[in-house]
Amino acid sequence: MRKPPSRSANRPVTLAALGGDPVRAIPKGHAVTTIEQPMSARRTRGLIPELMIHHLRRPRLDISLALLRDGGARILTVWSAAGSGKTALLTEWAQRLDSAHHAVRWLDSRGSFDEEHPVLDDEWVFVDDAHLVDPGVLTRLLDSAVGTGRRVIAAGRFQPVHSLSYLAAAGTLVEVRGDELAFTPEEASELAGLHGVHLGRATSTALVTRTAGWATGIALAVPKLLHGDVDDVIERFVADSRAVGDFLSAEILDHSSYDEVETLIAGAVSESLPGELLVELTGRADAQVIAGRFASENSLLTVRDERVSFHPVLFAFLQAEGRRRDPAAHRDSHGRAALWYAAREHPVEALGHALQSESASLIRGMVERFGLDLVLGGHGALVGQALRALPRGTETLGVIVARLLLQIPFSTDPLLWARLIEDARQHDHPSYQRTPWPTALEAIECFPPDGVCRTAELPDLRAPRHLAARATSLPLDLLCTLAEAQMLRVAGETRDALAAAGRVVESAGTTGYQWLQLHAAELYSNCAIELEEWEKSSSMEERVAERGITLAPGMTDPVRAAAVIIRASRDYQQGEPLSRELDDVVASRGGTADAIAVPARVLQLLETLDAADDPLDAADELESILHASGSRFRRLVAAASLQIVALRVAQDELPVAVAFADFTEEMLGDDCLELANLRFVLRDPSHPEREAELTHAIARGARCWHPNAVVGASVLLAESAHAAGRDHVCISHLTTALTHAKRFRTVRPFLLRGAAGARLTGLYEGRFGHLNPLSSTVARLARVAPAGPGLTVALTPKEHDILVELPVHQSVADIAAGQYLSVNTVKTHLRNIYLKLGATGRTEAVKRATELGLL
Repeated sequence: MRKPPSRSANRPVTLAALGGDPVRAIPKGHAVTTIEQPMSARRTRGLIPELMIHHLRRPRLDISLALLRDGGARILTVWSAAGSGKTALLTEWAQRLDSAHHAVRWLDSRGSFDEEHPVLDDEWVFVDDAHLVDPGVLTRLLDSAVGTGRRVIAAGRFQPVHSLSYLAAAGTLVEVRGDELAFTPEEASELAGLHGVHLGRATSTALVTRTAGWATGIALAVPKLLHGDVDDVIERFVADSRAVGDFLSAEILDHSSYDEVETLIAGAVSESLPGELLVELTGRADAQVIAGRFASENSLLTVRDERVSFHPVLFAFLQAEGRRRDPAAHRDSHGRAALWYAAREHPVEALGHALQSESASLIRGMVERFGLDLVLGGHGALVGQALRALPRGTETLGVIVARLLLQIPFSTDPLLWARLIEDARQHDHPSYQRTPWPTALEAIECFPPDGVCRTAELPDLRAPRHLAARATSLPLDLLCTLAEAQMLRVAGETRDALAAAGRVVESAGTTGYQWLQLHAAELYSNCAIELEEWEKSSSMEERVAERGITLAPGMTDPVRAAAVIIRASRDYQQGEPLSRELDDVVASRGGTADAIAVPARVLQLLETLDAADDPLDAADELESILHASGSRFRRLVAAASLQIVALRVAQDELPVAVAFADFTEEMLGDDCLELANLRFVLRDPSHPEREAELTHAIARGARCWHPNAVVGASVLLAESAHAAGRDHVCISHLTTALTHAKRFRTVRPFLLRGAAGARLTGLYEGRFGHLNPLSSTVARLARVAPAGPGLTVALTPKEHDILVELPVHQSVADIAAGQYLSVNTVKTHLRNIYLKLGATGRTEAVKRATELGLL
């Protein structure tokens, strides 16, 4: 890249009537008003720049214009990077105002005001490329709008005047920044549609993420989507697109100094980096000053709080330029960054840069040093990527144990497990005794996959050598505690195992070790289920779902998948729609061939069975999955059995229903409540012992694998009593079902078999005493309010329940207590309610809901 001329060559434009002589500057590529044209002519539409044929109007940006048109503001500024759509936005506004017969005057870098045609008080003055206008002249122009009917709209790549805070404080100024101009996924999809390209939600989101919503990037990418694989085009677009490179070179880099360009290329190892690291990578003590100088005139780079942040498009371009110039130097920069982060104990960044350095020894060293913390903290995807980058035959104990950590608790390959254990033992020599890896290996051996017959004696994780290692590493100590809980469960000491797993959940959740937290939560829930303490199991899943997961979207880490499944399971039990994240889990794990994806797909199919008009295809797929994976996921068999058998009976497929009941008995045993429910459904309704047998199973405390069986049994008995005209018995059974539903935090059994239980509850609404609020919620599940005029998305049942509470003026804490939810969950539902109703607060939401007939 040639060294560009100094920035002084781009002389500012001055405005004659405000002081100074007009000077011509670099033109833009569209028709503009020039100083030779009479100002009276500028009121005509033809001299305003023409919009591109595929221009997309974005109504959300019109709010700023409305503040000038209808409010007290007089000045609107738009400061954003080159190519972010400033000129297009101003052009659209100017054309619309001109069409509405407003006096419009357009000025850009080639135009000026003159004394012969002075600015009128009623004019809308548009100033494009305002960063090229003399700061003093621009300030006087903006000030001239105060106290007059004139409006001034100025746009540029940066704010050339020192401060406009005095105008903002007076309520005269409206500001639009670069992040507001960024395209949303919906806008990107709409723009693609103008080009004849259909983008799904996931693809449009990927495009916006890749370009950070940069208008020029999206506009250049969309035509390319007509040819080739859409996802592949988006993935390669920024770094490989010659059009983007030419634009960035011509509009930005060619107008920057040699020092600025070299500093940016050397520092482009990550989208955001500390200023100290930039100094390290460039070898220049003034690197932060140079970056700040570039950032002051280009919002594609920001320098704030001692951090330098690149716009994703600029970053991708600079990285590609660095690799093109000197690939070895580019890799070396990543290696130096890895060591810099490692010295400061930042493991994610250290391993990430080690990977990009492509140095096997550096990658292996980072795994040895940070692998345990990273996996247990939920960054297994990053560690897995590092392990795949290492050549075979160069493995160490740390590398092998890291591979084993990634196998649990999701391993389905006992042969691979046994081989890794044997390899680890062969690499376990005295030089590792001062590391955590030998102790971690002993702990991992407590979690063998199905099919592994363990003959060796269980390890003593409280031996002196292990205690010494545990004392120096919190994650290692928590892993060992979890292993001890697992050993207690295997030994039949389930209650002690429950307590130990609970302690790990609390500690791991507090310290951010997400892998440990989720694995311990699963062990805790399984122990609670074995003890038939469903409240504890439900409460644990609720707490984990509330805490959420902080891994980046799009990661395929098993930990993130497990967190998504826990949240989705909670939502399903509470009658809420399932998250789209389940689609990502199933797709990213390669379908149900991966054990992690099995529960995700089962949840999707169960929701389909509950709602679809023709659910037989879903039932076929669900049965196939459960037959293949039922021995590993017995709780899924328990959760799905009643719905599948009832559907087959309703479709006159009795042999198929009986066959699945037999399969359920094989998986769960012949004395469980789930099987008693299936026998009730399979029996002729007129059989004299039908109700008695199910009642007896409940009374004797038959074991159940899922709390839905307890609630579902009472719902079945209530339906039978109602059919026989025994209303008081029906109400008694429904009361029992509601009581269990409240305890176990599940209303899903009322939605099974076409929401029969929910409809029946609605017939007796108001007759359940203290359970009336819950019965009303259940009844509404069968008739969720449809979208009304202006309501684009229907409220979920839980959102409707909270909406009903709003007119009473309770606090959020009161609503949470009444709905048996956490305060954070209520806040999330309130945000969704306000968004769907187009309201800004409680009062407006109540008014809007009343107008729509929702209250």
